[in-house]
Amino acid sequence: MSIDEKPQGFHFARHLDGNGGAEVLEWSLLQNGRSHDRVWVHCDYEDPQIQQWLTRQNLDPLVIEAMIAEDSRPRVALFDQGALVGLRGVNKNPGEAMEDMVSIRVWLDTDRIITLSNKPLASVRDIQQQLGQGRGPKNTQALFSELCDRLEWYVSQMIDDYEDQVELVEQSDLAQDHQHRREGISTLRRRVVTPRRYLAPQRDALSQLAAEPPTWFNERTSMHLKEIRNRLQRHMEDLDAVRDRTVIVQEELQAQVSDQLNARMYIINIFAAIFLPLSFFTGLFGVNLGGIPGAQSGMAFVLFCLILLFIGAGVLFVFHLKRWF
Repeated sequence: MSIDEKPQGFHFARHLDGNGGAEVLEWSLLQNGRSHDRVWVHCDYEDPQIQQWLTRQNLDPLVIEAMIAEDSRPRVALFDQGALVGLRGVNKNPGEAMEDMVSIRVWLDTDRIITLSNKPLASVRDIQQQLGQGRGPKNTQALFSELCDRLEWYVSQMIDDYEDQVELVEQSDLAQDHQHRREGISTLRRRVVTPRRYLAPQRDALSQLAAEPPTWFNERTSMHLKEIRNRLQRHMEDLDAVRDRTVIVQEELQAQVSDQLNARMYIINIFAAIFLPLSFFTGLFGVNLGGIPGAQSGMAFVLFCLILLFIGAGVLFVFHLKRWF
């Protein structure tokens, strides 16, 4: 493939006009260094042609290695030329779980921003639409902070969905369909684990970037990142609350199941206690030996049944006096 032929991993490039709009840049314009300032390039880091293109962008080899790594966690690393930021976004792709958060790697310097992701991200699409409508970010710093803001907004939507699911379970009749509800609660608890795994380092990364920003960061960008960091902290607390609520619901469900089982076992034990003396007498009079009283009487069996009935009624009366049932 020629370097001027557009690779499959190249999604788009935009030149920010400084007024909220953007001009479309073709792949061929990106081959010979920087053709413009305020450039946003978005690609797939798994494409070999994109990886080769990165090597021609005067980036530190460590930056390139981190941007094309198979797996990454949210983090930030400052270099002389710019800042490398790893982030995670909610997976809104059809047929995929939203908690399987998509990795996006960002290289940001004074006049360009390069974003790499192997899957579509709703946050990137939203900023594209803003630029197309002329109300998008005016420079690369604003674009980066807007990207972080949109990533956080979709996280809040995901947590709202979790909270709605927990509330439905809390308001439902836990006495019905225990097995189905246990499976639903366990699934929700597992879904909450993965986002928290990424939100904690993402919060720390943005906190570090806001506290120790590059020299060319403006105050507005730093303040915006601090606000996003605070919202991420609140989302983590909400995730903890969702997890705690699922634990409480699961414990209540287990307690109800245990109570029902205990009630049934209690009834069985009551019947066993009633029939215990009856079984003793029937076993005693059932031995095949001579000398059994009433063996020669035709009324002996009826009398024996009446005696057993009287004993059973007596046991029930004793249990009732003791309030055992």
